[in-house]
Amino acid sequence: MSRTNGHKPLAKAADATAPLDDGDTIARLMQPYYRQLAELAFQDADAVEGIDVAFDLENAFVQTVLDQLAKNVRGVADTTKDEIRALVGRQAEEGWSSEELARAIRQRGIVASRSRALTISRTETGTAYNLGSTAAYRTAGVTHVSVLDGEDDEACAAANGQIWTLDEAEASPLGHPNCVRAFSPLVE
Repeated sequence: MSRTNGHKPLAKAADATAPLDDGDTIARLMQPYYRQLAELAFQDADAVEGIDVAFDLENAFVQTVLDQLAKNVRGVADTTKDEIRALVGRQAEEGWSSEELARAIRQRGIVASRSRALTISRTETGTAYNLGSTAAYRTAGVTHVSVLDGEDDEACAAANGQIWTLDEAEASPLGHPNCVRAFSPLVE
């Protein structure tokens, strides 16, 4: 028997998440930031790696990167919705009052928000920069990169020092949230 404290559980999980952003607003807010990171990656390809390439927002590779980043950030909004839906499910199962559900949502946001925001920030920045770099390299005709990665886990340690095609690098710009992976072009 569930406890109710005299309060009825919420009837529909969808009601609790309906006002949440579907990710489009976040994607629009992040678009200029992603553009800046991609441009920085192009500048670094020229200045640091010696690859003569200029940033062009109309470049098909740049547009592909920006589209992928917008898709990725929409997934962040979906994750938040899923977390709230899970709390609503617990509320229904355990008979929490609306106040108890609200407190759980607030606590979840307060406890998780700082670390989650930092993780999202690091991950989105690394992904945007790495995909911007591969777009610059592709524009310049580079076909392979050397993977520079950390020792945080076996997969990253194994990737460190490998030679990947640009397709492989674009498929795995980071190995996990907070990953430090980067790519260095192999110029013939």
